[in-house]
Amino acid sequence: MNINPSRRESRLGLEVNQIHYYPKDDGDTLVRSSFPNGKPGILGEFATVPDVADARHWPDLGPDRQSITWRLRKARDLGYEAALPWGYWSGDDRTEQTKSVIENGLRAFEAE
Repeated sequence: MNINPSRRESRLGLEVNQIHYYPKDDGDTLVRSSFPNGKPGILGEFATVPDVADARHWPDLGPDRQSITWRLRKARDLGYEAALPWGYWSGDDRTEQTKSVIENGLRAFEAE
């Protein structure tokens, strides 16, 4: 099995380019899904807390566009085939603690 930071192969013969996105500062924007192996990418983790006061915000989305729905739109617009919100039940400070907020954000995106 050949594994490097931008490529994962499974025993099923599938290839996936996966990144996690947790911005560290105002210049750390989500990059376009474009990988040297030509395979699609997925956003394997992103924070669900829309706090613009610290590093949990996405600097390339405005303060009123930090919801899960907007983050999923951004990932789609940058070519990601899938995006997985982090920590549905994790209870950490990067996870939205209200289940209905997460579910409503996912539903709104799916309805588009």
